[in-house]
Amino acid sequence: YHDEAIIYLEKALDLINKNDNKIGKPFIYQRLGNIQGAKGNFTKAIEYFEISESLINFDYVGKYNLSIFYYKVGDYESALRLEKIVTANYNLDYYFLSYSLLNYSIGNYLRSYELISRASQENPSFIKIKDLLKVMIDIKIDESKLDCEKINFTEFIAIQDYIEFYDVFFTDYKKIKINNKTTDLDFIISPNL
Repeated sequence: YHDEAIIYLEKALDLINKNDNKIGKPFIYQRLGNIQGAKGNFTKAIEYFEISESLINFDYVGKYNLSIFYYKVGDYESALRLEKIVTANYNLDYYFLSYSLLNYSIGNYLRSYELISRASQENPSFIKIKDLLKVMIDIKIDESKLDCEKINFTEFIAIQDYIEFYDVFFTDYKKIKINNKTTDLDFIISPNL
Protein backbone atom coordinates (compact mmCIF):
# COMPACT_ATOMS: atom_id res chain seq x y z
CA TYR A 1 0.00 0.00 0.00
CA HIS A 2 3.01 2.31 0.41
CA ASP A 3 3.75 2.33 -3.30
CA GLU A 4 0.13 3.15 -4.11
CA ALA A 5 0.14 6.01 -1.61
CA ILE A 6 3.33 7.38 -3.18
CA ILE A 7 1.66 7.39 -6.61
CA TYR A 8 -1.31 9.39 -5.32
CA LEU A 9 0.86 11.83 -3.37
CA GLU A 10 3.04 12.44 -6.43
CA LYS A 11 -0.11 13.08 -8.50
CA ALA A 12 -1.23 15.57 -5.86
CA LEU A 13 2.16 17.32 -6.12
CA ASP A 14 1.76 17.53 -9.91
CA LEU A 15 -1.65 19.16 -9.51
CA ILE A 16 -0.34 21.64 -6.95
CA ASN A 17 2.60 22.56 -9.19
CA LYS A 18 0.38 22.96 -12.28
CA ASN A 19 -2.02 25.24 -10.43
CA ASP A 20 0.77 27.21 -8.75
CA ASN A 21 -0.92 26.48 -5.43
CA LYS A 22 1.55 25.97 -2.60
CA ILE A 23 -1.00 25.15 0.11
CA GLY A 24 -0.58 21.57 1.20
CA LYS A 25 2.71 21.03 -0.61
CA PRO A 26 4.86 20.83 2.56
CA PHE A 27 2.47 18.31 4.08
CA ILE A 28 2.58 16.09 1.01
CA TYR A 29 6.37 16.04 1.29
CA GLN A 30 6.05 15.09 4.96
CA ARG A 31 3.70 12.23 4.05
CA LEU A 32 6.14 11.06 1.38
CA GLY A 33 8.91 11.24 3.98
CA ASN A 34 6.92 9.20 6.47
CA ILE A 35 6.20 6.55 3.86
CA GLN A 36 9.88 6.35 2.89
CA GLY A 37 10.76 6.08 6.58
CA ALA A 38 8.26 3.26 7.04
CA LYS A 39 9.89 1.50 4.09
CA GLY A 40 13.32 1.92 5.72
CA ASN A 41 14.50 4.47 3.14
CA PHE A 42 15.69 6.96 5.77
CA THR A 43 17.89 9.04 3.45
CA LYS A 44 14.96 9.56 1.08
CA ALA A 45 12.71 10.37 4.07
CA ILE A 46 15.18 13.05 5.15
CA GLU A 47 15.19 14.54 1.65
CA TYR A 48 11.40 14.85 1.67
CA PHE A 49 11.31 16.35 5.17
CA GLU A 50 14.05 18.85 4.33
CA ILE A 51 12.06 19.96 1.25
CA SER A 52 8.98 20.33 3.44
CA GLU A 53 10.88 22.36 6.01
CA SER A 54 12.27 24.65 3.30
CA LEU A 55 8.68 25.45 2.30
CA ILE A 56 7.28 25.94 5.80
CA ASN A 57 8.82 25.92 9.25
CA PHE A 58 6.99 22.86 10.42
CA ASP A 59 5.69 22.00 13.82
CA TYR A 60 7.36 19.84 16.41
CA VAL A 61 5.86 16.66 14.98
CA GLY A 62 7.74 17.28 11.74
CA LYS A 63 10.92 18.17 13.61
CA TYR A 64 10.56 15.03 15.73
CA ASN A 65 10.11 12.79 12.67
CA LEU A 66 13.07 14.40 10.90
CA SER A 67 15.25 13.96 13.99
CA ILE A 68 14.41 10.26 14.17
CA PHE A 69 15.36 9.80 10.52
CA TYR A 70 18.66 11.63 11.16
CA TYR A 71 19.25 9.25 14.06
CA LYS A 72 18.50 6.23 11.86
CA VAL A 73 21.18 7.26 9.32
CA GLY A 74 23.73 8.10 12.02
CA ASP A 75 23.59 11.91 11.76
CA TYR A 76 23.49 12.32 15.53
CA GLU A 77 24.48 15.98 15.48
CA SER A 78 21.40 16.91 13.44
CA ALA A 79 19.19 14.59 15.49
CA LEU A 80 20.36 16.13 18.76
CA ARG A 81 19.94 19.68 17.44
CA LEU A 82 16.28 18.95 16.73
CA GLU A 83 15.87 16.98 19.96
CA LYS A 84 16.75 20.09 21.97
CA ILE A 85 14.16 22.17 20.07
CA VAL A 86 11.41 19.58 20.41
CA THR A 87 11.94 18.75 24.09
CA ALA A 88 12.17 22.42 25.05
CA ASN A 89 8.85 23.25 23.39
CA TYR A 90 6.75 20.12 23.27
CA ASN A 91 5.88 18.07 26.33
CA LEU A 92 4.95 14.64 24.99
CA ASP A 93 6.04 11.54 26.85
CA TYR A 94 6.71 9.43 23.76
CA TYR A 95 9.10 12.07 22.38
CA PHE A 96 11.03 12.01 25.63
CA LEU A 97 11.11 8.21 25.46
CA SER A 98 12.46 8.16 21.90
CA TYR A 99 15.03 10.84 22.60
CA SER A 100 16.12 8.96 25.70
CA LEU A 101 16.98 6.00 23.45
CA LEU A 102 18.79 8.27 20.99
CA ASN A 103 20.95 9.74 23.75
CA TYR A 104 21.61 6.33 25.32
CA SER A 105 22.67 4.93 21.95
CA ILE A 106 25.35 7.58 21.49
CA GLY A 107 26.61 7.53 25.06
CA ASN A 108 24.84 10.61 26.46
CA TYR A 109 23.72 8.68 29.53
CA LEU A 110 22.90 11.61 31.80
CA ARG A 111 20.70 13.23 29.14
CA SER A 112 19.12 9.85 28.41
CA TYR A 113 18.18 9.36 32.05
CA GLU A 114 16.92 12.93 32.34
CA LEU A 115 14.59 12.40 29.36
CA ILE A 116 13.26 9.02 30.51
CA SER A 117 12.59 10.59 33.91
CA ARG A 118 10.50 13.29 32.21
CA ALA A 119 8.70 10.64 30.17
CA SER A 120 7.89 8.53 33.22
CA GLN A 121 6.54 11.59 35.06
CA GLU A 122 4.11 12.12 32.19
CA ASN A 123 3.38 8.42 31.71
CA PRO A 124 3.88 6.06 34.69
CA SER A 125 3.95 3.03 32.37
CA PHE A 126 7.49 4.13 31.42
CA ILE A 127 8.81 3.60 34.97
CA LYS A 128 9.97 0.05 34.15
CA ILE A 129 11.90 1.38 31.18
CA LYS A 130 13.42 4.05 33.43
CA ASP A 131 14.50 1.38 35.93
CA LEU A 132 15.99 -0.79 33.18
CA LEU A 133 17.77 2.21 31.67
CA LYS A 134 19.36 2.99 35.02
CA VAL A 135 20.68 -0.56 35.34
CA MET A 136 22.05 -0.48 31.79
CA ILE A 137 23.73 2.89 32.36
CA ASP A 138 25.28 1.60 35.59
CA ILE A 139 26.62 -1.43 33.71
CA LYS A 140 27.94 0.72 30.83
CA ILE A 141 29.72 3.02 33.27
CA ASP A 142 31.05 0.26 35.52
CA GLU A 143 31.17 -3.16 33.88
CA SER A 144 32.25 -4.72 37.20
CA LYS A 145 28.56 -4.51 38.20
CA LEU A 146 27.77 -6.97 35.44
CA ASP A 147 28.11 -10.11 37.53
CA CYS A 148 25.80 -8.95 40.29
CA GLU A 149 23.05 -7.52 38.09
CA LYS A 150 20.22 -9.74 37.01
CA ILE A 151 18.12 -8.16 34.31
CA ASN A 152 14.79 -9.74 33.53
CA PHE A 153 13.90 -8.70 30.01
CA THR A 154 10.81 -10.93 29.93
CA GLU A 155 8.31 -8.32 31.13
CA PHE A 156 9.90 -5.69 28.97
CA ILE A 157 9.65 -7.63 25.71
CA ALA A 158 5.93 -8.11 26.28
CA ILE A 159 5.43 -4.38 25.69
CA GLN A 160 5.66 -4.36 21.90
CA ASP A 161 5.56 -0.56 21.62
CA TYR A 162 8.99 -0.40 23.21
CA ILE A 163 10.67 -3.18 21.23
CA GLU A 164 13.37 -0.81 19.97
CA PHE A 165 14.44 -0.10 23.55
CA TYR A 166 14.51 -3.80 24.31
CA ASP A 167 16.63 -4.56 21.26
CA VAL A 168 19.16 -1.82 22.08
CA PHE A 169 19.48 -2.85 25.74
CA PHE A 170 19.57 -6.56 24.93
CA THR A 171 22.27 -6.07 22.29
CA ASP A 172 24.38 -3.93 24.62
CA TYR A 173 24.00 -6.35 27.49
CA LYS A 174 24.94 -9.29 25.28
CA LYS A 175 28.06 -7.47 23.95
CA ILE A 176 29.18 -6.59 27.47
CA LYS A 177 28.76 -10.19 28.61
CA ILE A 178 30.72 -11.48 25.60
CA ASN A 179 33.46 -8.86 26.08
CA ASN A 180 33.78 -9.96 29.70
CA LYS A 181 33.81 -13.63 28.64
CA THR A 182 30.71 -14.28 30.70
CA THR A 183 28.59 -17.06 29.32
CA ASP A 184 25.86 -17.27 31.96
CA LEU A 185 23.44 -15.03 30.14
CA ASP A 186 20.79 -14.32 32.75
CA PHE A 187 18.05 -13.06 30.49
CA ILE A 188 15.55 -14.46 28.05
CA ILE A 189 16.61 -14.24 24.42
CA SER A 190 14.13 -12.39 22.28
CA PRO A 191 12.61 -14.39 19.45
CA ASN A 192 13.14 -11.27 17.29
CA LEU A 193 16.92 -11.37 17.56
